[in-house]
Amino acid sequence: MKISTSYLSSNGFHKDGIAKLVFLLDGNVVKETVLDKGRISIGRGASNDVHIDNLSISGEHAVVVTTTDGSYVEDLNSTNGTIVNKVKVKKYIFADGDLIGLGKYKLRYLQDYTIH
Repeated sequence: MKISTSYLSSNGFHKDGIAKLVFLLDGNVVKETVLDKGRISIGRGASNDVHIDNLSISGEHAVVVTTTDGSYVEDLNSTNGTIVNKVKVKKYIFADGDLIGLGKYKLRYLQDYTIH
């Protein structure tokens, strides 16, 4: 997956459009996280960038890494695993609209989100 370099700033991230994760619980949006830094940790532990206080989430569950080439998720040997589009993955390069499963939460990856 490639992201058009016409949208990249000098630090490698989108200027006009940037990727984000939309957190869903029972189909309702509960949180949105803009992928505006190179590495975002997700887990039950309070030290994570994205803290999810739920027993189905490991203390250090997964990381989302964003580079000039796109974003990917990597499972950190979590107990319940990381699911992308209904398939358990260890590492997965995102495409726009991918659905990630973490415990009872679903996350939608949106690639060219524009910040207003």
